[in-house]
Amino acid sequence: MRKQNIIVSKFMIVATVMAFTPIATSADEMALTLNGNGITILGDYVGYENNAYIISTSAGRVHIPSKYVTCEGDDCVVTLSANIAAVE
Repeated sequence: MRKQNIIVSKFMIVATVMAFTPIATSADEMALTLNGNGITILGDYVGYENNAYIISTSAGRVHIPSKYVTCEGDDCVVTLSANIAAVE
């Protein structure tokens, strides 16, 4: 629980710093918009691990859980889900 609070706290600090940054992405840059309130964070794509984007921002490197954001950019990860129905 403490680790999750630290991640969310760091995310909110970066989101506050980057709140008024215009959205324009280059080839390696991505924009992550927080679901529900429209705060956008711009950064360079570093990786995707444990269902979280890792980006390098002007405030440092951050890990942002993908379930909290909408991604724009060439490096966005597409997640697929399957609906499996039982056949009787």
